[in-house]
Amino acid sequence: MKPMTERVCKFLLLVTLHFTLTRLNADAQNKLKEMPPLSDAGPVTIMNEKSYPQSDQQVVSGSAGQDILNEMKKSRENAIMNSPDRITELQRKLEGKGGASVTLPGASFGNIEPPHLRKISGGDQFNSEIVYSGTSVIKGLATQTQQSFLGAGTIFIAAGFGSLDTGVSSEADTLAIFRSLDNTGNSFSEIARISIGPANKFYPHDAIDMEIIESTDLTSYLYIVYSYAENGYNGVTKCGCAVIRTNPLSVGNFSLTFPGSSYPGNHYFRPRITSDIGTYPVSPYVTIALMQDSVAGNSQFYMSKYCRVLNPKTVNPAFTYMSQSIYVPMGSIDNSPVTYDAQIDLAHVNSGTGVSNKMFFVLSGYPGSENSFTVYKCDATLMSMPYFSYNVNVLLFVADQKELFRVAANDGAGRTTLTGTFANNYQNSGDWDIFYTVIDAAGDGIDTYSMYLLDQSAFYSSRNPDILGRRNTSGSVSVAFKSDDGCNFSHYSAIHIREYTSWYLTIPGIDNEYTNSLASPKPGFRNIPGDSASSTSSGPNIVYSNPGNEIIAGVQLKVSMQGNYDDAVNHNRWDETVKVYLAQSFPPYNLIDSAEEYVCSLNEIGHFFFSNTVTGAYYIVLKHRNSLETWSKTPWAVYEQSIQHIDFTQYATASYGDNAVLVDTSPQTYAMYGGDVNQDGTIDGTDLQLIDNDAYNFVTGFVSTDAWIDYIVDGTDYALADNNAYSFISKIAP
Repeated sequence: MKPMTERVCKFLLLVTLHFTLTRLNADAQNKLKEMPPLSDAGPVTIMNEKSYPQSDQQVVSGSAGQDILNEMKKSRENAIMNSPDRITELQRKLEGKGGASVTLPGASFGNIEPPHLRKISGGDQFNSEIVYSGTSVIKGLATQTQQSFLGAGTIFIAAGFGSLDTGVSSEADTLAIFRSLDNTGNSFSEIARISIGPANKFYPHDAIDMEIIESTDLTSYLYIVYSYAENGYNGVTKCGCAVIRTNPLSVGNFSLTFPGSSYPGNHYFRPRITSDIGTYPVSPYVTIALMQDSVAGNSQFYMSKYCRVLNPKTVNPAFTYMSQSIYVPMGSIDNSPVTYDAQIDLAHVNSGTGVSNKMFFVLSGYPGSENSFTVYKCDATLMSMPYFSYNVNVLLFVADQKELFRVAANDGAGRTTLTGTFANNYQNSGDWDIFYTVIDAAGDGIDTYSMYLLDQSAFYSSRNPDILGRRNTSGSVSVAFKSDDGCNFSHYSAIHIREYTSWYLTIPGIDNEYTNSLASPKPGFRNIPGDSASSTSSGPNIVYSNPGNEIIAGVQLKVSMQGNYDDAVNHNRWDETVKVYLAQSFPPYNLIDSAEEYVCSLNEIGHFFFSNTVTGAYYIVLKHRNSLETWSKTPWAVYEQSIQHIDFTQYATASYGDNAVLVDTSPQTYAMYGGDVNQDGTIDGTDLQLIDNDAYNFVTGFVSTDAWIDYIVDGTDYALADNNAYSFISKIAP
């Protein structure tokens, strides 16, 4: 297979589910999933049955410690001197009375290494930079942007990488932290490197998260949580927390040791982290939630735990652990092994008064409840057990599997709205779509939801979404996810949503290494007016920073070439480059923009993005090195900041003048005519002469006279072109 060049990633039109999804062309409509409009009843169903995990609804302290609780709240709200240390002291007193939580110093493990010098150079992706490259496999990413004080706009990236060797003698994986040299995200330097311990491996992959605790000077604290498996993937799964002070640089790395963590039947995985620094910049809390899988006899239980760091402005933090599960754990239905799809995520909401600040926990992927997500809440200023709030199913997709619900908040006074994102398995067919939700969390009961479709296509599946909120804004969030088009690689995609309804689309990166990465892209921000989206993505062995690659419009095409299609396998034999032009819909039909990309051999799909286009109706013009130029049947509506889906393979009538050749009857597939090797718009004797000359000279390789596209110029190429010349096949255009 020929080596791949850079690939531009695709992204879909943000469409709310409050309206019927419209299709501008009937031919394409038949290739897309039917998405009926929502009923007037609203976008979600709130489920209050008791058939899903319930909270213990227990407050830790009881009445005996109320005076201590009041003092803790007062210390935070008044931001008195040394209040974080005082709060930790008060928490220890509270534990002496109640005993439902325990505060322990961090248990350090692993090796801290000095930064490794690395040349930071421009990447070969669209508007991206290489942050890290090497031979190790990238296993997870996390990002944060400093949003306040000196150093605002500095972007931090954490990358977990290592080898895939197994066993007790395997090599330890490494966590590396990078810092942007300015607020553009165009160049980075490595500031710290942590070996996570002998034979420890990041696992499950793609399970790293980061929070930043900002200060009024250049000193910030990065908290990075991650999952790892001992004994080279063969041991117990645990979670770690690395702490990095940026100025002066200091690093710590700690295991999260919940009560009972020494029991060999307990596994901990998928940690998520947040803080309330937007509300309490002097005395913030850091909160970490994770999943626990526990085996007891013949029973298997899945539960969620959380802990807090009450004084996070240190590289030697104490962790306060809640010993009980957020909900009453239930045994798995089939007693199956641990499912790493289960996820608990969390976000802080400030009421504006400081009285009803809430920490939200959202559970998804729980065994037996995969079709919904469940919300729990607790007082954000206390170490108390969360209580059950409500369970949500999405209308139209009530039975669909849903996974990895992630939630973010614009933490700060009066910022009572949450935004979430999740992947939905459409009709459980394996075709995953991305949704996002806007949650009005001002009240203490069931919150108001709005549900929107963020990414939907019949051509590929999208998975592993993540979300990041900008602090102290009305609703600016960044969303990133991975779209797998079935061609052995993934397109990385990101969307930035402003004020929840005003949005723009960005393309953060291209996996040009023609293979899947274990790490999904992560959303981010830049402190640059008018271009505040950024993201981080990776190939298998390389990390890219993608600083706000905004597109104008995109076209997703399904197209085949006559000489490339193999009816024995029902798809193209080779990836081929196609150039797509947008032509005006009125005489003289000027070409106004172009894009060139590979079309995948396995599904005939290519993704083409334009930067000089405005919303309008355009003919879609296809050109390929030895195929006949082909125009779309009619002009297509192309929108700024959106993706249009066009299928040229299902009907001859998709092409202007029905100018396509049937290459397969089952499934029915049409293709561009082959044999126009000199690209003059006609397949005739001049093309035959060129093919004959190269065949006589035994020419091989990537040449235009190879009309059959098998890298040998011979009689098969001549026969294909001769048949089309005999039929007087020529370009048909308006």
